[in-house]
Amino acid sequence: MKKWKLFVGVLLVFVAGVLIGSLGSGFYHQYLFDRFRKNPAQRKAFVLRQFSERLDLTENQQKAFKAAIDQMDQQRWAQVMKNRSEQKKINDDGYARMKTVLNPDQQNAFDELLKDIRQRRKFRSVPDHPEKKKRDRR
Repeated sequence: MKKWKLFVGVLLVFVAGVLIGSLGSGFYHQYLFDRFRKNPAQRKAFVLRQFSERLDLTENQQKAFKAAIDQMDQQRWAQVMKNRSEQKKINDDGYARMKTVLNPDQQNAFDELLKDIRQRRKFRSVPDHPEKKKRDRR
Protein backbone atom coordinates (compact mmCIF):
# COMPACT_ATOMS: atom_id res chain seq x y z
CA MET A 1 0.00 0.00 0.00
CA LYS A 2 2.84 2.40 0.80
CA LYS A 3 4.48 1.78 -2.59
CA TRP A 4 1.23 2.78 -4.28
CA LYS A 5 1.08 6.08 -2.33
CA LEU A 6 4.72 6.77 -3.11
CA PHE A 7 4.14 6.12 -6.81
CA VAL A 8 1.09 8.45 -6.90
CA GLY A 9 3.01 11.13 -4.99
CA VAL A 10 5.97 11.00 -7.37
CA LEU A 11 3.60 11.02 -10.36
CA LEU A 12 1.75 14.08 -9.01
CA VAL A 13 5.02 15.94 -8.40
CA PHE A 14 6.16 15.07 -11.92
CA VAL A 15 2.88 16.21 -13.51
CA ALA A 16 2.89 19.43 -11.44
CA GLY A 17 6.48 20.11 -12.54
CA VAL A 18 5.61 19.61 -16.20
CA LEU A 19 2.59 21.91 -15.94
CA ILE A 20 4.45 24.64 -14.08
CA GLY A 21 7.40 24.42 -16.46
CA SER A 22 5.16 24.57 -19.52
CA LEU A 23 3.18 27.53 -18.24
CA GLY A 24 6.28 29.35 -17.07
CA SER A 25 8.12 28.93 -20.36
CA GLY A 26 4.97 29.90 -22.27
CA PHE A 27 4.65 33.13 -20.31
CA TYR A 28 8.36 33.85 -20.74
CA HIS A 29 8.28 33.33 -24.51
CA GLN A 30 5.11 35.41 -24.78
CA TYR A 31 6.89 38.19 -22.88
CA LEU A 32 9.86 38.03 -25.25
CA PHE A 33 7.64 37.90 -28.32
CA ASP A 34 5.54 40.89 -27.21
CA ARG A 35 8.61 42.92 -26.32
CA PHE A 36 10.24 42.32 -29.70
CA ARG A 37 7.00 42.63 -31.64
CA LYS A 38 6.23 46.03 -30.15
CA ASN A 39 9.75 47.39 -30.50
CA PRO A 40 11.60 46.31 -33.66
CA ALA A 41 14.60 48.47 -32.76
CA GLN A 42 15.04 46.45 -29.58
CA ARG A 43 14.78 43.19 -31.54
CA LYS A 44 17.36 44.37 -34.10
CA ALA A 45 19.73 45.48 -31.34
CA PHE A 46 19.35 42.08 -29.66
CA VAL A 47 20.13 40.24 -32.90
CA LEU A 48 23.15 42.42 -33.58
CA ARG A 49 24.41 41.91 -30.02
CA GLN A 50 24.06 38.12 -30.39
CA PHE A 51 26.05 38.10 -33.63
CA SER A 52 28.66 40.47 -32.18
CA GLU A 53 29.22 38.41 -29.07
CA ARG A 54 29.31 35.02 -30.76
CA LEU A 55 31.39 36.05 -33.77
CA ASP A 56 33.56 38.67 -32.05
CA LEU A 57 32.74 41.24 -34.76
CA THR A 58 34.83 44.34 -35.29
CA GLU A 59 33.20 47.77 -35.35
CA ASN A 60 33.13 47.83 -39.17
CA GLN A 61 31.62 44.36 -39.26
CA GLN A 62 28.98 45.44 -36.75
CA LYS A 63 28.04 48.39 -38.99
CA ALA A 64 27.73 46.07 -41.99
CA PHE A 65 25.65 43.60 -39.95
CA LYS A 66 23.42 46.42 -38.69
CA ALA A 67 22.77 47.58 -42.26
CA ALA A 68 21.96 44.01 -43.33
CA ILE A 69 19.64 43.49 -40.34
CA ASP A 70 17.84 46.78 -41.10
CA GLN A 71 17.40 45.78 -44.73
CA MET A 72 16.12 42.31 -43.79
CA ASP A 73 13.65 43.88 -41.38
CA GLN A 74 12.32 46.25 -44.06
CA GLN A 75 11.98 43.42 -46.58
CA ARG A 76 10.32 41.16 -44.05
CA TRP A 77 7.86 43.89 -43.09
CA ALA A 78 7.04 44.60 -46.76
CA GLN A 79 6.27 40.90 -47.20
CA VAL A 80 4.03 40.90 -44.12
CA MET A 81 2.08 43.88 -45.43
CA LYS A 82 1.74 42.30 -48.88
CA ASN A 83 0.44 39.08 -47.36
CA ARG A 84 -1.96 41.05 -45.15
CA SER A 85 -3.54 42.84 -48.10
CA GLU A 86 -3.81 39.59 -50.09
CA GLN A 87 -5.36 37.80 -47.11
CA LYS A 88 -7.85 40.64 -46.61
CA LYS A 89 -8.92 40.40 -50.27
CA ILE A 90 -9.36 36.61 -49.99
CA ASN A 91 -11.44 37.03 -46.82
CA ASP A 92 -13.58 39.81 -48.30
CA ASP A 93 -14.28 37.76 -51.45
CA GLY A 94 -15.19 34.73 -49.37
CA TYR A 95 -17.46 36.73 -47.07
CA ALA A 96 -19.20 38.25 -50.09
CA ARG A 97 -19.89 34.75 -51.50
CA MET A 98 -21.21 33.59 -48.13
CA LYS A 99 -23.49 36.59 -47.84
CA THR A 100 -25.20 35.87 -51.17
CA VAL A 101 -26.86 32.72 -49.80
CA LEU A 102 -28.26 34.42 -46.69
CA ASN A 103 -31.66 36.04 -46.23
CA PRO A 104 -31.77 39.72 -45.17
CA ASP A 105 -32.01 38.96 -41.43
CA GLN A 106 -29.11 36.55 -41.65
CA GLN A 107 -27.10 39.11 -43.64
CA ASN A 108 -27.52 41.64 -40.83
CA ALA A 109 -26.44 39.03 -38.26
CA PHE A 110 -23.53 38.06 -40.54
CA ASP A 111 -22.41 41.71 -40.73
CA GLU A 112 -22.47 41.91 -36.92
CA LEU A 113 -20.51 38.67 -36.67
CA LEU A 114 -17.88 39.98 -39.10
CA LYS A 115 -17.66 43.17 -37.08
CA ASP A 116 -16.96 41.12 -33.93
CA ILE A 117 -14.38 38.99 -35.76
CA ARG A 118 -12.58 42.08 -37.07
CA GLN A 119 -12.51 43.61 -33.60
CA ARG A 120 -10.90 40.47 -32.16
CA ARG A 121 -8.38 40.37 -35.01
CA LYS A 122 -7.57 44.02 -34.49
CA PHE A 123 -6.91 43.33 -30.81
CA ARG A 124 -4.63 40.34 -31.55
CA SER A 125 -2.97 41.48 -34.75
CA VAL A 126 0.59 42.61 -35.20
CA PRO A 127 0.72 46.40 -34.90
CA ASP A 128 1.99 48.61 -37.69
CA HIS A 129 5.74 48.69 -37.88
CA PRO A 130 7.02 51.47 -35.58
CA GLU A 131 9.79 52.33 -38.05
CA LYS A 132 7.08 53.02 -40.65
CA LYS A 133 5.30 55.35 -38.26
CA LYS A 134 8.52 57.31 -37.76
CA ARG A 135 8.97 57.67 -41.52
CA ASP A 136 5.33 58.71 -41.99
CA ARG A 137 5.69 61.54 -39.46
CA ARG A 138 8.60 63.11 -41.33
